[in-house]
This record gives sequence, structure tokens and C-alpha cells, in this order.
Amino acid sequence: MNYLQFFHPEFSRSIDHSDKERVSEEYYAKTVWKIYLYYINPYTTKVLLLLRNGAVEAGVIVDNKHLNRNVFDSSLTQLDRHVDKRFQWTIKGVWLTGNWHETENGYIKITVGNQDTVLIRKEDKLVDNESIYYELTHDKLHTYLLTILTKAKNFKASGSYCTNGSITNPAINSDGYGQGIVYKNFDYTNQIELT
Repeated sequence: MNYLQFFHPEFSRSIDHSDKERVSEEYYAKTVWKIYLYYINPYTTKVLLLLRNGAVEAGVIVDNKHLNRNVFDSSLTQLDRHVDKRFQWTIKGVWLTGNWHETENGYIKITVGNQDTVLIRKEDKLVDNESIYYELTHDKLHTYLLTILTKAKNFKASGSYCTNGSITNPAINSDGYGQGIVYKNFDYTNQIELT
């Protein structure tokens, strides 16, 4: 076995920043006003996001990594584990979107499609006939949840379409692998077409 020695410290350092800074430019970090959680079981939680613009998002997330912690398959590579839902945070069922507003009496009215739900505010909780949603107020947990929620939504949109090493989602690489439009340094006026 040959070892490679690396003596360029200018290339072997990282920029230190908090997890909050790491996600500060994410969509949810900029738009979420409050997060509420409804406990289902140790691995499953319903998430309710009230966004600043009056939109609402809700769905159930599952911590498959810990749920399946005893699953051992020596044939799985590290890459296989990244595309296998048994080892990822996932969204169970449909991720709901709609609108919310606060009523005159302080209730939160949520509309998803043609269905209205009214939640009563009690201290740091929102309550309806079936559920108690607890407000997530801890800053680090807030950041952590936004991170895993983004991962779960990305996995649902793309990772779940990976089978046997090939991508079957037509929205991913729709122009073909290595083709499409990219932007340099987030400058959206500077399009680079890949062919």
C-alpha cells in the first residue's frame, strides 16, 4: 500500500460555520415562521410548517436510519445506502400544501384543497380534535429539522427514483446525462449550455 503525503495546509482547511449558517440560504430557513410537531412514534413525526407568506406545508417524516438500525447487508456499498430508503429520512405519503391564517379569536385556520382544519392555540401547542402539535422552539433542533426535511423532500423527489444505479425520474437529467443549462457562480444571467 502506498501512502500519499499532503503538505499544503492552505488546501487542507475548512471554513468554520454553524449549522444555522449552513442552511441560512435554504428555502425553509428563509420562509418558515413556526414549526409544530405531532409525535406519532419514536421514528415517525407529523410536521406542520407555517410559512411567513401564509402558506402551510405538512406531512409525516420517518427516521428509517434508526428504525432499521439492525439491518445489516454486507453487499450494500456506501452509495447504495444513500439511495436505499431504509437508511434515509423519508416522507410517508403525500406532502400537503395549502394556506393558513389566524382568525379573530386567535385560532389557526388551515386550508388544504377543500378541507379546512381549525387549530386552537394553547401556550406552545396547537390542538384539534385528534392531535396536539408542539411548537419547536429550540434553535438547534429547528435547524436540524429543516436540514432533515430538505433531505427527505429531495430524496422523495429524486433519490427514490434511483434503481439499480440508474435514474428513472424524467425530471432528473431530462436533457440527458451531462446536458442542460448550468449557471456560473449563481449568476442566472450567465447561462452555460452543456451538450
